[in-house]
Amino acid sequence: MQRALFRLRLRLVEKGVFRYRPQAALPTLSAAALAGALPLMLAGCSKEPKQPSAPLAPSPAATNVSEAAPAGPDLAELNRQLRRWIVSNRRPPKSFEDFAANTTYQIPPPPPGKKYVIDPKMHLLLVNR
Repeated sequence: MQRALFRLRLRLVEKGVFRYRPQAALPTLSAAALAGALPLMLAGCSKEPKQPSAPLAPSPAATNVSEAAPAGPDLAELNRQLRRWIVSNRRPPKSFEDFAANTTYQIPPPPPGKKYVIDPKMHLLLVNR
């Protein structure tokens, strides 16, 4: 395959359709740019790690994890499963029900008052009922 492409390109170069251009040399760094960048690179290097001035207090959101509302279904994972389904079945599903009936993935129930739909671009969405 590559040999055929090379031959085709060679013929086109010979006919004058393409010009042969060797690979451009990599740009070189000037001494001024290197001298300016060197202190910036070395500024982050130190043997002793810096200690924070005050201990960080845990945020209230992190301590009240059990009181937080339950997270909704993972739409990113559901969309990955939908794409896998389309590839394995070689066709898009007619509806969400077609996808749900023929998939091996355990689809979580939608939140109350919502339902799953598949938009024309084959993305899974949650919409109001």
